[in-house]
Amino acid sequence: MMMRLMLIEQLHNKDIQQKYNRWLFEEPYKIEMSVFETLSGLGIMNGETALQAGKNFYGYITMLVFKYLLNDKLTSQKKKAFLEEAHSYIMFNLGYMEAK
Repeated sequence: MMMRLMLIEQLHNKDIQQKYNRWLFEEPYKIEMSVFETLSGLGIMNGETALQAGKNFYGYITMLVFKYLLNDKLTSQKKKAFLEEAHSYIMFNLGYMEAK
């Protein structure tokens, strides 16, 4: 309910719009990118790959958040579906990095 109110209110209130954008998009993006920058810094992947991976993960995980967690009533089935799909995506894209 709160997300729905913020979504509506951000269309009419610049302060809410700034907070909405910051906490729903900008800050999560920074966190995602810092994770992949760290992987690059550790030599796990090169800088270009890390940048692209960060963008890909941010985009896909954000879509899953809206699809399962912020869309209608939050249920245990939706939480489970989110976790399963996110895990599947992560394993598909980073599974090759498992310790040998």
